[in-house]
Amino acid sequence: MVIQYSLLAYRGGQFLVSPEGQFAVSPDRERFVRLAVLTGDLPARDFDRNPDAYLGCEWLPPKFDYVDPMKDVQAEIMAIGAGLKSRSQAISERGYDAEQVDAEIAADRERAEELGLAFGQTAAAQQKEDADN
Repeated sequence: MVIQYSLLAYRGGQFLVSPEGQFAVSPDRERFVRLAVLTGDLPARDFDRNPDAYLGCEWLPPKFDYVDPMKDVQAEIMAIGAGLKSRSQAISERGYDAEQVDAEIAADRERAEELGLAFGQTAAAQQKEDADN
């Protein structure tokens, strides 16, 4: 679940704060969360029993967009491959929910397989196999 505000996103029990300010460390963050619970914008039935689970947050620094988007994506892939960041972090920095993206990818792959479609590296391997036959 993602609840997006101008300065805050809630994903799977964790708050992710956008880089527009010092909201992550300010007292306003706690007031914001409490207000979101009271208004029902943040579904938190156990908030009274376990407020710390909702009041914790993670600040992600801004992602720098470069002049060459292809090199930017290649650098991102290399950083993930080298263990310098996780896929979840890379996806969150782009403003998406990693669990939702993974579910969409799985559904797309399943649908493509059922329809006999191939894309990207899979398509190249399939074309080579078809040429060999």
